[in-house]
Amino acid sequence: MSVVIEIDEHSPKPIYVQIQDCIIHAVRDELIGSNAQLPSINEVAEMTNVARKTVEKSYNELKRKNILVSVPGKGFFVSEDNDLDRKKVMLMFDIMNSQNNLIHRAFMQTINDHTLIDFLVYHKDPDTFIDYLIHAPDEYSHYVIMGHFSEHEQNAIRLINRLPKHKLVVIDRDLAGIQGAYSSIIQNFEDILYHALKDLSGTLTKYNQINVVFPEFTYYPKTTLDGISKFAEEFQLEFNVIENIKTYVPKSGSVFLALTENELAATVLNIQQHDFVIAQDIGIISYTDHPLNEILIGGITAILPNFNHMGQLAAEVVINGKQINTNIEYTIIERKSL
Repeated sequence: MSVVIEIDEHSPKPIYVQIQDCIIHAVRDELIGSNAQLPSINEVAEMTNVARKTVEKSYNELKRKNILVSVPGKGFFVSEDNDLDRKKVMLMFDIMNSQNNLIHRAFMQTINDHTLIDFLVYHKDPDTFIDYLIHAPDEYSHYVIMGHFSEHEQNAIRLINRLPKHKLVVIDRDLAGIQGAYSSIIQNFEDILYHALKDLSGTLTKYNQINVVFPEFTYYPKTTLDGISKFAEEFQLEFNVIENIKTYVPKSGSVFLALTENELAATVLNIQQHDFVIAQDIGIISYTDHPLNEILIGGITAILPNFNHMGQLAAEVVINGKQINTNIEYTIIERKSL
């Protein structure tokens, strides 16, 4: 059976990617076999009313990926040793930092060597994220996505909703608006912080106020604050949200929770500038652990989500093909900052 090329004018995918998808599906579904000849570039251009250059671009992309081979004077043929029988994963991260390095390393250490990985970083830019997705041919067995966007999140969500949900694995942060049954491996900020602070409550009894450094623009969801507020109310602590730590005047008897490495460094600097003694007058807790935590002021207590397990579980979804929905656990590294 010959390959059928169908173009959806309403699809966000470029036409040259749609042509690739049609050929990939035909090869993967064994509608055309190894060494089978494809319609010529001119034939496809004529049957689809698409520019010849667009078809040529599709064929050349498939040739670059070793799905097709070309024979001068004869045309394009299905490659005998194409990789379409191998799993291929699009792994998308927002940024690379210490925690994401842990996730990436655990994923790569767990994944089967037979699996191909396309690793992409979109730097929290939804336009870059969307560009990656719409230019991705449908050759992936899974899309493992870390979704942190600086703005226009709903545009990205709409495109994610076009993905087959059995192929979707959302990691790190849940994304509101995704429809259907998909895998998710999430750090539940609200739940982790509430229970971790309870674990530290014996040490925190000497403080009467808990302050969370939470800038106006942060990728942490607002519900993060609910877990801290719940703990403060339960243990009768005053609770404050600080948007700008640089201008805040700290008080003795306070404990500060910093969610990022930059906010942690700014908090330490602010406390020292006001001549308070950390762990005596004021306490500090860091969410996630950074290299800085071991160095500053003799060590800073950290609440550490299990990012290694997150990467491992995401890889296991790819390997086993089984849907999971789970929240990762955490550990506490106690140091001298309390």
